[in-house]
Amino acid sequence: MLRRRIYLVTMLFVALIVGCTQDVSGRAELRNDAEQFVPPDATQKTVAPGLPWVQISFNVRRPWLQFAFDENRIRNAQLAGWKLCQPLTDKWEGYEDRAVTPAKYRRQRTYLLYKDGVSMQFFGLYDTPLNTAGNRDEFPVQLGIIVARKEKKSEALQIAQNFHLSCDTTAVSH
Repeated sequence: MLRRRIYLVTMLFVALIVGCTQDVSGRAELRNDAEQFVPPDATQKTVAPGLPWVQISFNVRRPWLQFAFDENRIRNAQLAGWKLCQPLTDKWEGYEDRAVTPAKYRRQRTYLLYKDGVSMQFFGLYDTPLNTAGNRDEFPVQLGIIVARKEKKSEALQIAQNFHLSCDTTAVSH
């Protein structure tokens, strides 16, 4: 019995080492794919450490409700064979985020690309666009987040469904 436990622990350790080794090269490729979509004017770019996927966040200044990511790049990816999943309407989702203090009203827009076992989710998030004088800011800061991961097509489609995205249309809407 002890010998079997040692064997199982050894096999688990080997699987963990092999998995971590493969994940490093997979993460590098995912990161390269994801970084192609980060806008050149992005500031405060951060790559989240220690995740089994790649998550890059950044800030950009955009006119109110203009998406953080270049929609032409998304269209070009679609032309290159990526499956595009996008919002059903041109409206941004809005919600009150009570997880932060003080609570903030946020707007969010999400897209997803999928190809050959890789998905990339694109998030654009705005807080209420008021500047320090209490007026609407023409170019508020938008948080952009891209999450790139290896997953099955069924998993990517489930994520698209969870975010109420349509994977049938071919045009990117604003």
